[in-house]
Amino acid sequence: MNNVLMKKSAAFAASMLLLLNVPAHVMAADNGSADATSGMPKIDYKQLKEAIDKASAAAATSTAPIISPNINTKATGNVNVIVQLSQDPVVVGKYAAQLRRQAFSAQSATQAIQKEQTSFVAASKAKGVTLKVNRKFANVLNGMEVTVRADQIPTLAKLPGVVSINENLTYYPLADGAGSAGGAAVAADPAYDDAPLKQIGVDKAWAEGYTGKGMKVAVLDTGVDYMHPDLNIAGGYDSFYQDEDPYEEPPLTPSEDVLGIGFEGTQHGTHVSGTIAGRARNTAASQVQKGVAYDADLYVYKVLGRASNGLVSGSSATIIDGLERAVQAGVDVINMSLGSDENKSPNSPDSIAVNNAVLAGVTVVVANGNAATEGPYYYSMGTPSAAQLAFSVGAATSPSAMPIYSARASHQISGGAPSEAKPLKLAQWKTGEENFEAMFGNDPIEAVYVGLGKDSDYKNVNVTGKIAFVSRGDITFVDKVAFAKKHGALAVVMFNGNSKVVNGVTVPDLTEDQAGRNGLIGLDSGPGADNIPTFDMAGVEGRAIARELTAAAGKTLSFTIEAFDKLENKGDNMADFSSRGPNSDGNYSIKPDLVAPGVNIYSTWPAYGKFVAGADYSQAYMRESGTSMATPHVAGLALLVKEAHKDWTPLDIRAALDNTTELISDPSGTTYDVYSQGAGRANVANAIATPALLKSMDEITIYDSLMKPTKMASEAGSVSFGMIDAGSEPVSKPLEVQNTSNAAVTYEAHVEMHKQVTSDPDPLRAVPTPDVSKIDMTLGGLGDGNTVSVAANGDFDLTLTAEAQADAADGVYEGDVILESDGLPTLHLPFVIHVGEDSDPSEWGVTDMRATDVVAGPDHPIDVTAKLNAKDMQQLLLVAMPLDPFASPCLVSSMYDEELATIPTGPIRFEQIDGSCIDIDDPRVDEEGNYLLGQLDGLYELEIFAQHIDKTTGELDADHMQVAYTTVKFSKLSVGGPGNGDPDNGDPDNGDPDTGNPGTGNPGGGYPGGGNPGNGGTVTPPANGSIAPTVIEKGQSLVTAKASASLQGKQLIATVTDAELQTALDAAKQAPAAIALDVANDDATEAQLQLTSAQVELLRKAPAGSSIVFTWNEDASVAFPLSALKGLTAGAGLNVRVAKNADAKAAFQAAYPDADVLGAPYAFEAFAAADGKSTPVIFAAEQSFKRSFVLDKGIDATNAGALYEEDGSVSPVAARFTAAADGTTIVTIDRPGLSTYAAAKRHVAFADIGASWAKDQIQTLADAFLLNGTKAGKFEPKANVTRAQFASMLVRGLGLQKTAAKAPFGDVKATDWFAQDVAAAYAAGLVEGANGSFNPNAPINRQDLTVMLARAAELLNLLKPEGTHKPYADAAQISAYAQDSVQTVSDLGLMEGYEAQGGVKFDPKAATSREAVAKVLHSLLQSAGLIQ
Repeated sequence: MNNVLMKKSAAFAASMLLLLNVPAHVMAADNGSADATSGMPKIDYKQLKEAIDKASAAAATSTAPIISPNINTKATGNVNVIVQLSQDPVVVGKYAAQLRRQAFSAQSATQAIQKEQTSFVAASKAKGVTLKVNRKFANVLNGMEVTVRADQIPTLAKLPGVVSINENLTYYPLADGAGSAGGAAVAADPAYDDAPLKQIGVDKAWAEGYTGKGMKVAVLDTGVDYMHPDLNIAGGYDSFYQDEDPYEEPPLTPSEDVLGIGFEGTQHGTHVSGTIAGRARNTAASQVQKGVAYDADLYVYKVLGRASNGLVSGSSATIIDGLERAVQAGVDVINMSLGSDENKSPNSPDSIAVNNAVLAGVTVVVANGNAATEGPYYYSMGTPSAAQLAFSVGAATSPSAMPIYSARASHQISGGAPSEAKPLKLAQWKTGEENFEAMFGNDPIEAVYVGLGKDSDYKNVNVTGKIAFVSRGDITFVDKVAFAKKHGALAVVMFNGNSKVVNGVTVPDLTEDQAGRNGLIGLDSGPGADNIPTFDMAGVEGRAIARELTAAAGKTLSFTIEAFDKLENKGDNMADFSSRGPNSDGNYSIKPDLVAPGVNIYSTWPAYGKFVAGADYSQAYMRESGTSMATPHVAGLALLVKEAHKDWTPLDIRAALDNTTELISDPSGTTYDVYSQGAGRANVANAIATPALLKSMDEITIYDSLMKPTKMASEAGSVSFGMIDAGSEPVSKPLEVQNTSNAAVTYEAHVEMHKQVTSDPDPLRAVPTPDVSKIDMTLGGLGDGNTVSVAANGDFDLTLTAEAQADAADGVYEGDVILESDGLPTLHLPFVIHVGEDSDPSEWGVTDMRATDVVAGPDHPIDVTAKLNAKDMQQLLLVAMPLDPFASPCLVSSMYDEELATIPTGPIRFEQIDGSCIDIDDPRVDEEGNYLLGQLDGLYELEIFAQHIDKTTGELDADHMQVAYTTVKFSKLSVGGPGNGDPDNGDPDNGDPDTGNPGTGNPGGGYPGGGNPGNGGTVTPPANGSIAPTVIEKGQSLVTAKASASLQGKQLIATVTDAELQTALDAAKQAPAAIALDVANDDATEAQLQLTSAQVELLRKAPAGSSIVFTWNEDASVAFPLSALKGLTAGAGLNVRVAKNADAKAAFQAAYPDADVLGAPYAFEAFAAADGKSTPVIFAAEQSFKRSFVLDKGIDATNAGALYEEDGSVSPVAARFTAAADGTTIVTIDRPGLSTYAAAKRHVAFADIGASWAKDQIQTLADAFLLNGTKAGKFEPKANVTRAQFASMLVRGLGLQKTAAKAPFGDVKATDWFAQDVAAAYAAGLVEGANGSFNPNAPINRQDLTVMLARAAELLNLLKPEGTHKPYADAAQISAYAQDSVQTVSDLGLMEGYEAQGGVKFDPKAATSREAVAKVLHSLLQSAGLIQ
């Protein structure tokens, strides 16, 4: 993750301090703080900048860089040299971790090193030095190999940050003759680095024939050098510059650069792309790059680029754009080697976009971050790796031939006893001088403490033949070693620490606890021509020795080197920079998901052939380290798994790779904790081979781009129990074993606790693993012998229960659920349990940031809470950050007092946040000097900035500012009630008509057709928003009759004269007519049309197919079918009532708590009036008619559905939503029967429909309430559908009235969930059964489905198009009773066959899958005009 999303946080924080009289809110009462005021402290920013610049200058070394004496700086020819820079190197732990008793941390400075190296290249060009960068080093050495003219080296040495320049010895392969002009053919076995690939089982997957062929992968990064011979792209886009060319940005000289500083160019995306899809075709290179999925189609989306500050960065907007384009391109996997370590929100805009991409069927693989050694160890991961559906990847080391040396050494201070011998890491030595036993012997060797090891520290000190004992700090490691060598030291022991200034002199800081400096330094440069033996000592140990030495004058120190061990580097150690979990989701969820090779990874590097004529690609490769390098390995593995299992969903792929990982351990043999390695190190061979998947079905909440919540099963390869108390009630979590094969499988299951795992490598923060025997773990639902037996293509549900005994110590406990079966890959699922509050001693400055709701507005203010852990903070700012990088941030609230008193640690609260704020870039005031407030509108990241401000100088300490994030959608318009945080995913009881046997059936390839418009086409409303045309049936002529209206209380009574009705009937001229009567009154809450018995008799004579259209206020309209008058008794009148029924909203909301009810519900009723009594009109199934109502302007009805209430029960119904020209939306429902109706909106997330050919229809019908899943987050598109289920779907879609009469089937009981639906279907003539039975639970085959479908089409009066469907090749297999229905649905385009040998076949006896039914139902409703 070498490139990160740049946040303007520091600049924003500084600019915010300029604001005065900002509205502020008080902190939570229980934190004991002073009251917050409305003023902001005044800061002299000129003084602040000068102070920062001065501090930076003071920190720079004044020592002249060392130029190797072997370099002739008078020569004019080019030489290859190694330029060493001043920033401390990143140590990835590839070799260091082997020697540690625990996973000690080393200083990781990836981003700082990149910045320094970029500045060096730009500065060299500005000085007129022409150089070529061949390789960069950041892990064991901060520097680069460059080709430069020798006489320009002294100029390079004077550039800022350069500490040494040494010659580079270059080795070339022997030439075998002149090359041909056209280039040689690709070698059959080109040389490439296969160590990382073998480590994760790629070679075995290749041997099985899986190479990524036919798969598509998208890389979201800096772009790609697609002219590299090893790379070939199939498509992409530049989301950063918004053009069609995602090429890497080329280097610029200062004269070419508009910023005047020069630019090194971008490279990161090319390196990542090669790891995934390198094709090993570069004939000019001695070593090529072969990607994990080298046959995959590569799509590249440039989302990161050079920003106005000269650095490479991106924004949420560019990343989301790249995600959307990749999803639209139909890719299978997306790689995101990018992120923000600061932002830890699992609901950041980027994380939301990642989740949505996964729900769209794309596996999204994200780097977990490189921040484990940059601050607090745990919670060091950021976003979007925090996305709950993302596949987050950490970095591990790979095998290497470089030796690792470890000494056992003791020390002794005069007057004291020798210490216990401990491991002491040898970090570097002179090449060829590895006889350390002879060099050091077994006797004590005098050591001299020389402070920071500067040249001046050796004054009057004799270290000849002795060990220089040196503190880290102030000058570079190279300088410290060079000065020790200069003064004759035998070796150096360097301990970790900081420096400080005392009375104007820089000295070592020997305080005991220094965050990030208590463990090893992480030196790992290995052999070198100018090296002397240098040992790396932990800071806590070294500073303790130095304190004892300096406590009294005259004390001496000696080291005894007892033994040396030479170790083989087998890899599989965690990279110490790799960011750790847990996820900041409030549940301590396990992240990363797994780890993969990410240290010293060889891959493609740009040579910018698009811009450089004749660019040389022979050496266009580089080794890089980071989780950015681990992530494309896993993206490649996901492609191979998808190739092997094309019907697997992204969450299936994640589970397969998680389940089959191998646990890795530190060099001492201690298993890495789950927040370091997740499930373990990937092994794709096992992931491909497993027939079953083990998933957690724990419920999670995700959000869409409008911050609408959806609850779904996590389907994760791990589970967290969150925090529980010792002695509390047991907690259970649902698990599922999913058999994806066509054969039954059986596993033996057990739970294995991790008795000892790694902890924070800081020795002052490390905690031992608590006693795991105090946790009782139980697997529930197992069969005899603790077995899990799963039918072919079936699921097996079980539970994992945790109980902490009363005497369980506070701490973090972890283990694995393990499933074993002979001949199959073992599956495991890690779990974690936090016991007690002390199990989470987070050291991040601001944590647990939450908003009381995720939507806010003027009528719906929210509170924002957090926990302040950072001490000595004087000011808290709450800032709204827009997604658009060019938009202004806005100050929402602040917290401080006029005396700049320190804000106590503990809970903090910003209250009544309604979106009002002050534009930071352009703050404006009124005539009285008060700030003018704007209003937020859209999706924003709210950030808390905790700041330390010096009371005397007013200076801001920007280096120690603490930040936290959460995401909120603000609206200028009315928000209404609070956002619904408890959505649902379908009815949980047995009454859900979409539950049922999840068999293996499929539609036999017979994908349903798209249908035809039928006779229910759309009637577009006039531009003035008139609603009546939306309820008029096709073929009806519109005639009007003038109605009179009188207001009686809140009821508007409408009447019409006999003469008006007769005139309207005459105008119809014996053709079907819509007789329109309109009334209006804004004071009424309902309107009622009253027709006399004489008028009813008159209307009975109307032309067949006619209706009365009653419209009220242009807000609601209903077309009462005059055919229904046949059911009225003689002498009865008719009352048609329309009412706005706001009180009914609660019933709809209660029935569907996952939905938002849009606008007010409307009631439509019709009564026969006779003898002073009113009786509801009864409609036959074929008497379907339309009613419409209006949603106010500003209500977003996109993807909405409709509900109706009948007899106290709320049901879904098909509906059309038509946007009117005035900004309102007209909802039209066509069904037999009158009731109360409401529009509502929800989004159901199914994790398993991404690969379904009917995913769009499934999603549309589910969002419209017409389909549910089989369980939380799952639709099971391949599962069979029963006869009862399909009958219920038809009843629901057509909105048929339920009937009290029982269906005449002996196998349908009144208590069955489907009883009413089958009865309604029977009453409507959709089902008949056979021999008194319906066989409700039998899977419905394709021909039986056509029977019900054809009857439904007849009920809806669908018109067949001209011509008939050509007979199917297997027509003889269609039963006689289904031949006509098969022909009908085929003619209507509702179903079709599939191409097979011998022609198009229908496969009538094949079972029907849920996805096929979704497509069929969607086509039916669309053809009938019931939905769009």
